[in-house]
This record gives sequence, C-alpha cells and structure tokens, in this order.
Amino acid sequence: GWDLQIGRSVPAGPVRIRLYRVFAKDDAAFDLTFDDVPTLSGIRSYLDGDVWIPIRDFHLNVQDLPAIADGQKFYDEVFELNTPIRLASGERAITLVPPAGLPQPRRRRTGDHAPRGDEWQIGPLENPVEDDAVYRATVTYGRAPQTVDRSFRLTFKPRIHLPNHAAGAPFEARKDHPLELDIVGGAAPYRVDAENLPGNSTATISGGNRVVVTVSESPPADRRVVVRVRDNADKTGKRTLTIKH
Repeated sequence: GWDLQIGRSVPAGPVRIRLYRVFAKDDAAFDLTFDDVPTLSGIRSYLDGDVWIPIRDFHLNVQDLPAIADGQKFYDEVFELNTPIRLASGERAITLVPPAGLPQPRRRRTGDHAPRGDEWQIGPLENPVEDDAVYRATVTYGRAPQTVDRSFRLTFKPRIHLPNHAAGAPFEARKDHPLELDIVGGAAPYRVDAENLPGNSTATISGGNRVVVTVSESPPADRRVVVRVRDNADKTGKRTLTIKH
C-alpha cells in the first residue's frame, strides 16, 4: 500500500500524482550472468541506463477542510460532530476548553461518516449549568507536524434558567432584602428546594414562575446556597447564591 500526504496549504490547482517503478540496469530482476567474460562480470542486463515504467498518472483535486459551525445543546443532550476525514489522533484530536469551574464533557466516536470520516458525540454534562456555558472547541486533523485545526464554539444551555429578577444585581439575599429569581424554561407547575439553606431562611415559588429566597435572621457568616427548581417533567435548573451575614 501507499500513503498520500498533502501539505497544510491548499494548492491553487490540481495535484499531479504519478506512480512509477524504476529498474536500474543491475536490478535483481535481471538475471543475465556472464561471469566468465571479464567485460560482462557483474552486468545483469544489456540496458545502458535505468528504465522508468509508469504505473498510474492522474490529477487530484484538493479541497480545503470545511469550517465547523458553532453549535448549542441543552446541558443534558449530546452534540453530534461529523468530520469529513478520519481523525488520526482519535479522541485526543478534539480539545475542549471549558468555562471556569465547569467539567470536560464526554467525547466518544460512534461510527463512520460517509464516505471516509467519523461520527462523534460530545456531552452530555452530568449536572445542570446555571447560565449558557460556552466551550471553545478545536478539531485537529492529521498528525504532527502536518496538522490543520478547525475551531468552533459549543454552548451548553440550561433547561431551566434562573436569572435575577433585578437584572444585573448580584445573586445575594439578606435580612429584609429577599432575592427573587425568575423561572425561564420548563413547564409549570414547579417545585423548589435549596441546599445549605439556613434554618431561618426559605425558598418558595411565587406567582407560579418565580423563586423568592427570604432571610428572616442574618447568619453568623456569609453562606453559599444552591437553589434547584424542577418542573412537571423533572427537568432541573439551579442557581448558586449567597446569603449575606
């Protein structure tokens, strides 16, 4: 067999490919032997020079690797990535730079993509994201040093988003200053629970589409709380907030 490697820059026109065999005049394929004649000793043929024998001669049209469009999925879904050619480095050819504090999503090859590429799945994330999580993704084709990168952005979205009702305000609640979170997405009725909520605080559903975190007494120190909202299909959203001292 044989391998064909194209450089990282796309040629302006068709690439000529020639497969050929060169026979030297003393090639082992020739078996002329007259060792008893001094002038012919070691001469295996009557050829004056090498023989060039063409096998195939054709032109190859080279196309650039296509760009990869940005994608988005809910955090609990998989993003399907199809590549036009096989990724020589396998899973290592797909790099993902997550936002601060978020994990690497799973990457796995699921099959062939006709005519000569791969089918990949990225995700899902194990836990809900609080806001749109934009991962910087890069697909690397080829092997070093002959590699080409194609980059794109992959956004994982929350199923249920809990923004601050007071746009731009911090996610904080304190005595006599409740925090109100709008419920965006999912389907009512909703239910709410809170992790690490002080005993003197409550998290309740108000008006069917809002969470109100109320603090009746200030805690001894600032406390980090995670509020989770589930809808009637058990889809989940969460928000991390601070109950201030």
